[in-house]
Amino acid sequence: MGEESIRFRPVRREDLPVLRAIAAATWDGEDYLAAVAENWIADDGYFAGILLDGRLVGCGRVLPLAPEIAWLEALRIEPEARGRGLGRRMSAHLLAHCLERGYRRLLFSTYFRNEETIRITEPVGFRRIGVYTNLENREPAAGMRSRGPVPEVVAEDGLPEIDAILGNDWLFVPPEAQRRDRFFPRAVTLRSGPVRMVVCDNLKLPRTVLEIAWFEGDDRVAIGACLREALRRADREGRDRVHLMAPAGTELGPFRALGFDPFEKSEDVFLYEGLADPRTRGSTSLRPPRP
Repeated sequence: MGEESIRFRPVRREDLPVLRAIAAATWDGEDYLAAVAENWIADDGYFAGILLDGRLVGCGRVLPLAPEIAWLEALRIEPEARGRGLGRRMSAHLLAHCLERGYRRLLFSTYFRNEETIRITEPVGFRRIGVYTNLENREPAAGMRSRGPVPEVVAEDGLPEIDAILGNDWLFVPPEAQRRDRFFPRAVTLRSGPVRMVVCDNLKLPRTVLEIAWFEGDDRVAIGACLREALRRADREGRDRVHLMAPAGTELGPFRALGFDPFEKSEDVFLYEGLADPRTRGSTSLRPPRP
């Protein structure tokens, strides 16, 4: 495979059939790429494709969060082209794109089984800054059933000021992000006693998935009350799932009791950060991986 056989360009509408085929072969056909690719082509992110001998074989995306902060996602290589270093080439291209445009802080998340991505990114300066449990309830109508009295839940429209990382699907948005509410459409804050919980439309599957973007408080009864309200909303709106990323150390009992389960195990999602300035937060300097 010669150097001249690999090039990069923005993804185009005519690439959609290829991307759908890649999605069908990823994560047992449940990859979100097929649902978002068309919108990503039109938005303000950089949705890049990698071509081998003129044929699109993979992609990756940079999503701006703030003038100096960007999110990396959707690194994909079709199964037939894997094992040839193309994932490393795609990562190097995206990283170079970010550094050339002045992004100093880069973030991405990945599943614990994604050993190739971890192997590529850790040596070039990314460090793990968070661990989460990917939880999902696929039967909202069944999960909201409860026994005994349930505390009152108050709902307030809008995203409150929260000095914490918020999640929507696999995207984690830091408090420094500009217009952070755009990543949490139709946000509502649920309150029960000492517990607050933010629910919103899932960014990738807004019609079918209700997202729990953040919560605080450890009162089991109040958490259960907010979760039941989230499930009621999902059922009333005809959604088939409720999803959240629970930070490591979260007591999962109240979630499991209402039908929320992880994919394979708890604490299965890793959040990574790379900083371009080695003097900032003790990080090593980011540098593109070698091809």
